[in-house]
Amino acid sequence: MASPGGKRVIIAKDVLKQLDAGRYGASVGAYVRIPIYNNGFYADKADDIQSNFNKVKTCSVCAIGSCLMSITHFKNKLKFRDVIFQSSLHGEAKELMSKYFTPRQLSMIEIAFEKRYSSGFSNYARGAFGYIPSQDEIDASLLFGSKIYSDTKRLRAIMQNIITNKGEFIPTK
Repeated sequence: MASPGGKRVIIAKDVLKQLDAGRYGASVGAYVRIPIYNNGFYADKADDIQSNFNKVKTCSVCAIGSCLMSITHFKNKLKFRDVIFQSSLHGEAKELMSKYFTPRQLSMIEIAFEKRYSSGFSNYARGAFGYIPSQDEIDASLLFGSKIYSDTKRLRAIMQNIITNKGEFIPTK
């Protein structure tokens, strides 16, 4: 059984795999956008994602959303309704993410990907998980993200950082 950091490395590697396959399209502010009708597959809101993951040919995701979707490869029964009809992480999806990522990690990943601290999409960054980042954490995360213009390249860099740092996102100034 993998350690918590090891599980995050597995998740980050899967995100990179899905980006390579073209299944994930990185997009600021996207959270998770799965077309209801996806290349011949109809995503019924009551269906679980894990059983139908390979039928979803493409979806737009932010950094948090990409991790959530990749977690569905593990043993959970998250439903499409838990992600595609929502604009942010909450309920069962939030509970699932909390099993793998700390509030601090989610906050810093969100800030780095979205390249902002106070956007409407960055409710995780503003303490929604019970963690308010320090100014140094905000600055380091913003600087990390601001160096990379492309959403896809920025998501790749975040995931590679998690892999390199054995499951921790550690932005450097």
